[in-house]
Amino acid sequence: MSNPTPEKPKRRRLSPERRRAQLVEISLELLLEGALEGVTVDNVASRAEVSKSLIFHYFPTIRELHLATLEAAAAVLTSQFEAVVGQGTAAEQLAKGVDVFVAFIELQPTAFDALSAMAATDAEFGEVFQAVRDQAASFVAQGLGEDPGPVRRYRLASWVSFVESMVRAWIRDDAEVARAELIAEILDVTEAFVATRGD
Repeated sequence: MSNPTPEKPKRRRLSPERRRAQLVEISLELLLEGALEGVTVDNVASRAEVSKSLIFHYFPTIRELHLATLEAAAAVLTSQFEAVVGQGTAAEQLAKGVDVFVAFIELQPTAFDALSAMAATDAEFGEVFQAVRDQAASFVAQGLGEDPGPVRRYRLASWVSFVESMVRAWIRDDAEVARAELIAEILDVTEAFVATRGD
């Protein structure tokens, strides 16, 4: 007599908030595995083992799904920056903050490139991208130990663009320069960006 086929465990019903969070988590996984184009309703539904109609219930358009995904990527960076606060001297925190920012671009280039590309054409995506950049600049500002004046804030914004460009060039060159050397160079240049003339 053959054994009866065991019943599959019933899938636990998630609250609307947890279900939406789950779908965003899966979308972020897909983004980090490939590119924003890989975050599709079909792919998310398949991985979550839910119907496409359920995806559309939470995200009526693919744009809304993409925006939520990029917001999640930005939140990851924010949490990593927050973890650095209070870890050593101001200079040590700055070094750790730079390392976090470099790692975000280095390990998640598709997410960062997607943020950058979409920010140029979509205001809401632009807000998400600007929030990421503001987080990076705030760590330099904290190292100053004072509220930066307007001119210094302009320099901090330029510093963020500099780091972005330098890390992207480093990635394109297949990390020809050692990572530690890259970090050291960024920290050296940082001093010039934040040097004050009494502003």
